[in-house]
Amino acid sequence: TGPTDTCSPCPGDQVSAPDGKSCIACAAGSYVNPAGNCEKCAPGTYSDTVGAASCTSCPEGTYSATLGATSCQKCGVGHFSNSPDATSCTMCHPGSYNDQVGMTACTLCPEGKFAPGSASMACLDCAPGSYSNETGSSTCTPCPVAEYQDGTGSESC
Repeated sequence: TGPTDTCSPCPGDQVSAPDGKSCIACAAGSYVNPAGNCEKCAPGTYSDTVGAASCTSCPEGTYSATLGATSCQKCGVGHFSNSPDATSCTMCHPGSYNDQVGMTACTLCPEGKFAPGSASMACLDCAPGSYSNETGSSTCTPCPVAEYQDGTGSESC
């Protein structure tokens, strides 16, 4: 028999090999795009399987910063991600903290404590002679004249 004039289509989860003689599956970290080619997953998405038809969004609390990711990374302590498809995590704002990985929000410091900077992993006690009577404080307030506080972590003088 002679050469054929037609090409056979590749199965839905495969694409033509570079030599056009066979079909191959797209590698993990990529998917078969509508044009029938392998395309790397965009940042914020991943594919952990060979021959994927699409990439999956990174869930809240995780991120993917690279093209062609095979997994998402959990946000570190002091950081959070509250949206899918995240390409990075956000630092906790002053007055809040996060002491666990993979979180979707930060926690406000309670009364008597403060977090002075971004990306805090814990709140600090107000020092003697100062207080904080609000949640989410980034500083403590000095005691007024004629009042004192000799303990730490105080809500009043």
